[in-house]
Amino acid sequence: MWVRHQLRLRCVSSREFTLESVEYSRYSFCAQELRPFFSPAGRGPRTRSTAQRMSLEPAVEAHQQSEVDENLRAVRAVADRIASEMGVTVTATVVPDDAEVPPGCKKVHFIRHGEGHHNVVQREWRARADWDGASEPYTLDTDPEYRFVDALLTEKGEAEARALQARTRLFTPQLLVVSPLRRATQTGLLAFEHALPPSPSRGGAALPVVAHELCHERAGRHTCDKRLDRTALAAAYPLVDYEQLDPAKAHRLVPSEADPFWGDGLAREPWEDLARCSPPPQPSP
Repeated sequence: MWVRHQLRLRCVSSREFTLESVEYSRYSFCAQELRPFFSPAGRGPRTRSTAQRMSLEPAVEAHQQSEVDENLRAVRAVADRIASEMGVTVTATVVPDDAEVPPGCKKVHFIRHGEGHHNVVQREWRARADWDGASEPYTLDTDPEYRFVDALLTEKGEAEARALQARTRLFTPQLLVVSPLRRATQTGLLAFEHALPPSPSRGGAALPVVAHELCHERAGRHTCDKRLDRTALAAAYPLVDYEQLDPAKAHRLVPSEADPFWGDGLAREPWEDLARCSPPPQPSP
């Protein structure tokens, strides 16, 4: 999913893009961010085609709409400045699953995770008559025991991930990159379950799966977005490589044992920091 560039992929819906194979600066895309960075109005990096682009936005639950609108405004406020600092033009085109890949391009399939337990509890929390319009069920004051830490998929979420196999069986992927957060890792492993054993289409080799810290959800404040320690994740998901080295910088793609983006857990990661997508702090030698 990454070739000669790094991307921080944040909560992206199940859509396909063909990205120019160029040396990207680190950049971020999420369900809320896709529209400002790939809009017909030309904000941020330009696109090769406006066809089908209006289908990019995923369905938004009613209780999330104001939050999504606020996030869009925040990202648009920094989009032009961040894009001008990238030093390259990112070109993306929405294509069908079976589209041929032009020379010099890579087809990248972005998949958003299925329903997680944190999604259910948030929906129920906000439906309460006494909800104050701002609090969440998984902050340090409401979840001091970290009940929702690194939230897993619900049964419905697992079924959603497996349902993707009807499409993924038609793919011939070279690499599966997953967020180290468990719900995203689960989604990727279930969606490509058939490709993980050795396959004749890959010369008898299993599809390689690597975790990448820059695929991490927007960090801070929400316990559901604090990942487990790397050792625990590696034990839970032995098919995922948590030791993969970044070929450009010779450090692990999941460089630290603990979640490097959690901080003190009191504030969400600023949108500008996320858009600049600085790499996580490296552990001391």
